[in-house]
Amino acid sequence: MTNEIIKIKQLPVLEEQFNAAGAEVDKRLAVVADMIVTDDNRKEVKKIRADLNKEFRAFEEQYKKIKTEVLEPWQKVEAAYKENIKEKYSKADKTLKTRIDEIENELKDEKAEKLKQWYMEYAAANNVSAYAVWPVPDIKIGLSESDKKLRDEAKAFIDQIVSDLELIGTQEHSAEIMAEYKLSRNASAAIKAVIDRKEREAKEREAAKEREAAKAEEMKREAEFLQAAQPEAIAPTVDAPTVEAPTVEQAAQPEQYIAFKVYGSREAMKAVIEFMRDNNIRFEQIQA
Repeated sequence: MTNEIIKIKQLPVLEEQFNAAGAEVDKRLAVVADMIVTDDNRKEVKKIRADLNKEFRAFEEQYKKIKTEVLEPWQKVEAAYKENIKEKYSKADKTLKTRIDEIENELKDEKAEKLKQWYMEYAAANNVSAYAVWPVPDIKIGLSESDKKLRDEAKAFIDQIVSDLELIGTQEHSAEIMAEYKLSRNASAAIKAVIDRKEREAKEREAAKEREAAKAEEMKREAEFLQAAQPEAIAPTVDAPTVEAPTVEQAAQPEQYIAFKVYGSREAMKAVIEFMRDNNIRFEQIQA
């Protein structure tokens, strides 16, 4: 097919006709433009306006008809263009792109497989196969990249792993750091993660010890307080009143007791204990 631009064989002369009609309207309007409308010429001016509106409606009807006649063949031309030119060229482009992508993907896969074999062999030679992930995210395999360039990138990745493992081996918690490194492949991040965790654990242990010490101290103070609160033996005095022996009826009644907890300040609890002592009420500590 030649590169000639498709040309319209016959151009409409509508533009010239509309221009001519418009010029005629200008002439007629020029006559009445400066007219002063009075009661005498009012009917004449109204007739001129009516005639112009009638002519305009006629042009409108004629324009719509011409537009339909002009657009109908153009719509057929447009449909033929879309079907025979646009759609077929687009289909051809998609088909060829698919074929090109297929062959290029095959070539990329072959190049990737060759690089993978070399990469794994180099990793095994350096005893880091367990850490040599594939594919390597930072290595972009394209048809334009040379095999040497890709191998250099793969070698640099393995060499970095070797260097990282040597660094980790010198650390105090190397086993834990190694576990972190397997996840991140970042020696600095792995070391920092373990160090931070150890610091948190140390702080937690210290805090736990402080809590235990505080609890023990509190229990000690409570024990001392309760020990001090135990009832003391009341020594008889010379002037102590003679206590009459309980009657048979009184002796037959069993000793009663109630169990309860006392809440309040230390001073308040001391006051309660003093009250019971003063009234010879026997009491004992209840385990919480």
